[in-house]
This record gives sequence, structure tokens and C-alpha cells, in this order.
Amino acid sequence: MKPPISRLLDLLLLPCIFLFLTYCSGEDRPLPPHLHPDEKALQAALDRFVAIYRKGSKQAVGSGLLLNSSGQILSCLHIVKMHSVPLAASRNARDFSDLRVIKRAPKRDLVLFASDLKRELPPLGFRSSDSLVVGESVYAFGAPWGLSRSYLQGYIAHQGRNGIDQKLPGLRLIQTMGLSYPGTSGAGIYDAQGRLIGLNRATYGFVVGNGIGFAVPSSTLQAFLDQ
Repeated sequence: MKPPISRLLDLLLLPCIFLFLTYCSGEDRPLPPHLHPDEKALQAALDRFVAIYRKGSKQAVGSGLLLNSSGQILSCLHIVKMHSVPLAASRNARDFSDLRVIKRAPKRDLVLFASDLKRELPPLGFRSSDSLVVGESVYAFGAPWGLSRSYLQGYIAHQGRNGIDQKLPGLRLIQTMGLSYPGTSGAGIYDAQGRLIGLNRATYGFVVGNGIGFAVPSSTLQAFLDQ
């Protein structure tokens, strides 16, 4: 007869063995809804992506979100401030359009550009950051390290933090992981259904490109656009 401790170990191990065999059985198991992206919606999100360049350069310095068929582009104001030369945008790194500032919001680090990148687009859906779940998968298209049209996948680390940027103390930001690298500022961030949840703004910490990022939430974007 097995000693009590051995019987206890058997009771603990049996469920683990069952779960392991079930996992390895090859049965199709649907992913949780927040991990299973809507491919059509994400393609629509890619269609809205633009890379931002210093005029005359082929190295992307930021990202932007094509809002409508009129060619208006939403991005981060600090991209304009960091580069003293005129900026241009492109969807494919071949056809470029000069960017003209329509309006800006320094306290929100947002800028709205006019461009000649006109194309038919479906209405842009927004999702409130209040409904986000920590650990939820989110997606973006950006230009990390100048690599335009890159697909990025990450997750929500915190629904909203205040006081992250001392220069913008009143700006509440969504904390993300895996989406924020040099060149991704201004990239739209989407949930699995392709709804816009925020605009990528900045990395965090002393290690550039560590993946810890902060995004301007969709409610702030909508308020800026509605002004």
C-alpha cells in the first residue's frame, strides 16, 4: 500500500496529465475572443497606415493614421517638433505626399495633417479604453526602426495611467507591451475587431525599444477631432 504522501501526489498529478494529453490531442480549440483577430478588420487597419518621413528621405521617422477619404492624417505632434524639415507621408514607400498641419494640440501631443493620400475608406470605429481588459491582445501597424508597414502584436498592461510624462501632466495614457519602438509614434492601435483604441505615443524607460509603451486613448483622440 502506498504511503499517504504518494497517494496525494497521484491525486495532484492525474489532472495535470489529463490536461497535457488533452492539449496534445490535436483537437481544434478556439482561441479566446480577444486573441483571435478579425483579418478583414485588420486589413482595413493596414489600409489606414501611413509612414512619416523627413521630406527627401526614404527612412521613416514615425507613423500616422489615415482618417478619411480626404487624406487627413492623425499623428503625434512630437514628430513635428523633433524634425525641423518639412515632413511627407507614404502608404507604400513609393508615392509620397507633403504634409500640411491643419491643427495641433500640444497638451495632448496630437497633430492633424492634410495630405494628398486620398482613398475610399470605411468608417473608422472607436472603442473606449474604459472597456479594455489587462492582458487583452491589441495590434498595430507601424514603422519600427524605419521598417514601414510592420505588423505588431502586443497586449494591454494597464487601462490608464496619469502623470507618466512630466511635460504633459494631465494626459492619461494607456500602457501597452510589445507595440512601442522608435518609428511607431503615431501608429493606430486596434482591438481584435479592428476598432481603434488609441494612438501609440512613446516608449518608456532608459532602454530604447524595450516594448513598454503608452498610447493616447480613443476618447482623447475623438475629443481632439471633434474640436
